[in-house]
Amino acid sequence: LFRIVLAGIVSYFIDTDAMVAYLLAVLFIRLTTEEISGAIADAESGIVQDALMEGGARGFFQVGQTMQLAILVQLAIGAPVLVMWVFVMENVVDWLVSNASIAKIAAQYTAVILIDYAVRGVSRSFMLPFHLTGQAHFERNVDVMATFVTLISIAVAATQNDLTLVSIGWIQVTLGISKAVAKVSYVTLRGWLTPYKTGLLGML
Repeated sequence: LFRIVLAGIVSYFIDTDAMVAYLLAVLFIRLTTEEISGAIADAESGIVQDALMEGGARGFFQVGQTMQLAILVQLAIGAPVLVMWVFVMENVVDWLVSNASIAKIAAQYTAVILIDYAVRGVSRSFMLPFHLTGQAHFERNVDVMATFVTLISIAVAATQNDLTLVSIGWIQVTLGISKAVAKVSYVTLRGWLTPYKTGLLGML
């Protein structure tokens, strides 16, 4: 729903070329990064569940170590894929739609939004243990609120300035980072991270 509404905003306030560039860039990035991030999260989930069933200091330490390893793998595998799209997006989109203008806009947007996708991958691995223990219901509220704030911010910016797809990307990145910081801060302040902290911050 967020992407549909945002596509409408882009089409109305900028132009249809930017809307097509946005949709294609998001499609290609999600096709790769979501699959990679999901596979890493699935592997992390299995290990974390076993460690939680074991319980005790050893089990919690293993959960923390798994979180750390999953975050590192998200960056080691996901980041190069995202960077790859920066270099190939323009050629791929130009080949697909035969429009140099759309291809250029898509490449510029990709160079910005990749930061948001990298943060999402890290946040996903960090938050997974709290989902498994039923402590992450607050994350849905944070995500919904951040989505509304993002749309409102983009709409306000569109009425006040000459909006571009790149500027929309920076708004998404800024709020995406803020959202991730809010989640980490919340679980830390609530003390939910404490049992896993030794493993998370320790050496693998």
